[in-house]
Amino acid sequence: MALVQAIVAQLAAVDPQRTNSSIEAAEAMWSRFELLHRRPVSSRHPQGG
Repeated sequence: MALVQAIVAQLAAVDPQRTNSSIEAAEAMWSRFELLHRRPVSSRHPQGG
């Protein structure tokens, strides 16, 4: 898995715009099939302590 992550990181550095577009498209598809469940920003960074 680490090898795959290293390759993806290198490819992302080559063409960041294409990488961002691909990630957005994948996230949209995952959301459509209810495979992506994002937490609200406030739950990731609780305020007040």
